[in-house]
Amino acid sequence: MDDKTILNRITEMVDEEHRLRAEAQAGHTGTDEATRDRLRELEESLDQCWDLLRRRRAARSTHGDPDAQGVRPKRPPPGRPPPPGAPPARAPAAGSSGVRRAGGG
Repeated sequence: MDDKTILNRITEMVDEEHRLRAEAQAGHTGTDEATRDRLRELEESLDQCWDLLRRRRAARSTHGDPDAQGVRPKRPPPGRPPPPGAPPARAPAAGSSGVRRAGGG
């Protein structure tokens, strides 16, 4: 997938998102569960597309291969476990509680 294709897909999804939100505000569809689910799907897919586009551009700027960049799996919503086969979350560095303290200590 090249940058132009990714940008076209982003535009299509943004247009659909705007249409769904406008219809909900106008009272045509409300914010029923199906509309909310579709908006959530669009947000996740947009995040994936923007991430892929950024990584392709970064690869190109460092003389890497933008075509070697693949789409990353969708991130689970906060509080949900990652899907099976997803890489585990990174643990804090050894000797670190992972909590920052006020005052730089």
